Amino acid sequence: MHKQSRTPTTIDTLSKQFEEEGIEVVKASPYANKILRLLHMTWIIIKNAKSSQLVLIDTYSSSAFVFCVNAVFWSKCFGIPYCPILHGGNLKSRLSHSPKLSKFVFGGASVNIGVSGFFEEVFKANNFPFTIIPNNIDINVYEYRQRSKMKPTILWVRSFARFYQPNLALDILKLLLIDYPGAQLTMIGPDKDGSMQEFNEYAKELNLDQHVHVLGLKTKQEWREISKSHDIFLSTTTIDNTPVSVIEAMALGLPVVSTRVGGVPFIIQDEKDGLMYESGNAQDAVNKIKKCLNDADFTANLSQTARMKAENWGWPQVKIQWKELFDKFSKKTK
Repeated sequence: MHKQSRTPTTIDTLSKQFEEEGIEVVKASPYANKILRLLHMTWIIIKNAKSSQLVLIDTYSSSAFVFCVNAVFWSKCFGIPYCPILHGGNLKSRLSHSPKLSKFVFGGASVNIGVSGFFEEVFKANNFPFTIIPNNIDINVYEYRQRSKMKPTILWVRSFARFYQPNLALDILKLLLIDYPGAQLTMIGPDKDGSMQEFNEYAKELNLDQHVHVLGLKTKQEWREISKSHDIFLSTTTIDNTPVSVIEAMALGLPVVSTRVGGVPFIIQDEKDGLMYESGNAQDAVNKIKKCLNDADFTANLSQTARMKAENWGWPQVKIQWKELFDKFSKKTK
């Protein structure tokens, strides 16, 4: 069996869903090596230029932005309409620091697709076409369990990368153990930049080895199963757009305690369907976790409301918006 080596992208998920709806999809690229990935993406666009009606591009703000620029260049060369799907939480900075390149990419798009309203204001201010089609999940595979009588069992699901602040989870755990000596922290996700080793060393330094479980990369099915033995979902990121893992946690009934950054406030309404704390403030996070642990009625309502909101991100609702977009391009080519 092929070993999963990376977290599935939005395009990975959407491709399967589109194909199930009878939409022909050609996807690039499976290569982890950046040069091979760039070459493969280029080849796929050139090879399918005559038959393609639309190019969808997962777009990030970091070094991966080069893949978007490359896809846009070749799409323009062959006159293929294209739509960036905006993910990178730091894209606002990209627009201000690289105005000419941003205009080349986003100004020429048929429409830029935001997965929340996070980028709407800045894109419209730059006169870049913008619409919202949210991330989606297969809501039926997320078995809801209402949390009320809580245990201090914390689940963290993200890649180990410094801007996601995995070490902050240890600072939070250390403070939580003062009042909850049985607290446990489970970390799920692949290592992206050496942060996992730094995390393990920091856990030893804080003497938290017995309270921390680092499981590495897991499939969505595997981490859904693991979530059944946990009662709090923790997010520690410093930069984000619309994290799917937060939506998934809400669907599972896990109370989400997340940093108040990026697009997170477009997902969570504080103290209604989740809890937010100031980034880097471990004590603030602990106070939010304690609120869940100490108030069963509050947490039960939080859990139920979060599930109801997550159902709005189900594929049956979201696919309507994608079909409307595709219909526009199919009509243009007739």
